[in-house]
Amino acid sequence: MLQLALKQIEVLPRGDFNYSNIGYMIVGAMLEKLLEKDFETLVQENIFTPLAMDSAIWGAPESADPNLISVPKKHTSKGKPLDADKPLKLNLLFKILSPAGGYTSMNVSDWNKFIQANFNGLNAEGERFLSEETVNKLHSSVGSAVNSLIDTGYGYGWLIATRAKPEVFAHTGSDGYWTSQVIAKPSANHYLLIMTNQASKSVDKALGFIVKKLWTY
Repeated sequence: MLQLALKQIEVLPRGDFNYSNIGYMIVGAMLEKLLEKDFETLVQENIFTPLAMDSAIWGAPESADPNLISVPKKHTSKGKPLDADKPLKLNLLFKILSPAGGYTSMNVSDWNKFIQANFNGLNAEGERFLSEETVNKLHSSVGSAVNSLIDTGYGYGWLIATRAKPEVFAHTGSDGYWTSQVIAKPSANHYLLIMTNQASKSVDKALGFIVKKLWTY
């Protein structure tokens, strides 16, 4: 896939904002080449383990046992529940897209550990996990603005609303069946984490409603 992607003609000037999963996949391939380990092992060793994210797994949070009601099922955009192994044709695609997200699952508590470490740079033991320089870089806009009218830039995975006081960071992800969203105001110590087992325009509308009700920008 990378060989095909890298042969494509550039469609935007370098530095202009244009989100693409391919960019993250290229970084994942670079890490594997440089460190001679597969991407999943690198994430386990450098993120999941030091942050004590014990619930984190590769794949969807599903079970093949139809009687296990403690595990949610994914739903189509029309609200139809699907078994854990459906649709089969997407399983390989999700794994290929792993560096761009969408192939990892965890409970909300462990997800929160990742979000907190992303902003404070500390691991599960309260020790330095990321340098202050790295933390600042992660939360700085790069390239052109996503939306110059509302002063929104894009950092390393974060939409950054600089007009908001305090500054707001947001990220939404979906594999077409599950959706997660995080909105953070680190300077006010406010973090909103949302998970749902569906992806649709209705879900987007609901997320927007929650954000509007709970947060003032």
